[in-house]
Amino acid sequence: MPEELFGNLKQKITPEWKKGFIATWIIGILTHLIIFTQYIPNHDGLVNTYADQLNFGLGRFFLGPVSWIGSYFDLSMINGLLSIFYMSLLVIVLIELLTLKKTVSIYLLAGILVTFPVITSTFAYMFTADAYIFGYFMVALALLVTLKWRFGFLLGSVFFYVAVGIYQANLPFAMALATVVTIHRLLDPERLLKEILVDLGRMIATVVGGMGLYAVTFFLYQRLSTSIRNYQGLNEIGERSDSIRHLLTESKDDFLDFFVGGIVSDGTITMFHSANAVVLLLLVAFVVAFALKRPVYRMLLVAGGIVIIPFFTYSLYFVSPGVVYHVLMIMGLVTLYMTLIVFYEYATTQRVLAWFSVLALSLTIFNSAIIANISYLHLQLRFEKTTQFANRVIARIESQPEYTRDTKVAIVGRYAVRSSVGAGPVKEQLPALTGIVGERILIVPYQFNYFFDTVLGTPVKYAKSDEIEALKETEEFKQMPTWPREGAVDTVNGIVVVKFQEK
Repeated sequence: MPEELFGNLKQKITPEWKKGFIATWIIGILTHLIIFTQYIPNHDGLVNTYADQLNFGLGRFFLGPVSWIGSYFDLSMINGLLSIFYMSLLVIVLIELLTLKKTVSIYLLAGILVTFPVITSTFAYMFTADAYIFGYFMVALALLVTLKWRFGFLLGSVFFYVAVGIYQANLPFAMALATVVTIHRLLDPERLLKEILVDLGRMIATVVGGMGLYAVTFFLYQRLSTSIRNYQGLNEIGERSDSIRHLLTESKDDFLDFFVGGIVSDGTITMFHSANAVVLLLLVAFVVAFALKRPVYRMLLVAGGIVIIPFFTYSLYFVSPGVVYHVLMIMGLVTLYMTLIVFYEYATTQRVLAWFSVLALSLTIFNSAIIANISYLHLQLRFEKTTQFANRVIARIESQPEYTRDTKVAIVGRYAVRSSVGAGPVKEQLPALTGIVGERILIVPYQFNYFFDTVLGTPVKYAKSDEIEALKETEEFKQMPTWPREGAVDTVNGIVVVKFQEK
């Protein structure tokens, strides 16, 4: 009976699970409530108000099926709450993976995960946020079942196959997370090195098995269907033009630019960068402090694990020369904070370091929540500015004497709607969050039609690319001024042309 099932499940729920689950919901809702209660699309959101997410051409074979759980509509509240639910399950799995017992450790873990800027950036793509966060959960679950049961790597491989089939960047996340799990075991004085190596081998088997299943699916899709799209180097997997040294340097530079920014460059030094620098210093201090009480070889392995986490996070550079990293791909960096939490969990006599760790991580959580809300304010202002701008454009299109609903429209060039806040403080104070930083929603011409149709309820008939190219060669088009000057919207050869700057 359902009552008996729920009763049995309730008995298995530990106090640590409850704390992690509740903390994730409270911190998550307080941090992200704004984006959950409004429709604030970015450039991709405009074209995905309703989309099945069957992106097989991008190698994301499970993105569509998982997105179906919350429907294929861009439902901010539903997708947001599903995301927090998956995140709370992720926290529970991580509590088990890292055997966290201290209440403060659990609260810090929940806060760090749910406020991490990668999650904020993911919520800028709300139409698919729930699926992406489900992928993170599947990565952690894959490692948990691998370590819980003797042949758990078989089921773990399937879970990881699903995760990487949602988003390929879950591979670096899995590698980074497996590193933290290994660090946790190295710090445990009761675990033998042989046992640790066996567990590491099982996690490697899970990742290799999952990637093997993914590779077979990828290959079959290439052979039996259309070709893989030329996006982020998917069609160049296995090719490598740069040297290993160059790729390592690129990975290091990208990590430092995101994590500590202006501290090591000429950019602005923000609270985010300062808090992260303190986290790195505390990791070094803990390694030194624990080296006095643990075998030196173990602490050298721990130090090596910490150093390698950023390189694992940016490991897709080594897979294809066409990869361009952005924030959605660097969830692996959250494991650096998790490593500090693991140190705190094991700390007994390192009272000063323990206190500084709690303060640094608490500051990071608070600052990340501030970053999230600045981001959502920027999204809201950007969307409102774009709406007003699009109204002006459609008004001038409809003011053309020859215009009817059957008249074709050609939008040529690009135009940025700028503001002093967006171009100044927002750009300076926020990390380079994909889908958030920047002041354009209407990046390419075809997005105007989605905006006119979905937001303004005024669809237009867009001219074909060959018609637009022919228009560009006419003398009438060449003589047209650019927006917003009078004459920037005119009718040429029966097509209403809106001419922006060609930049």
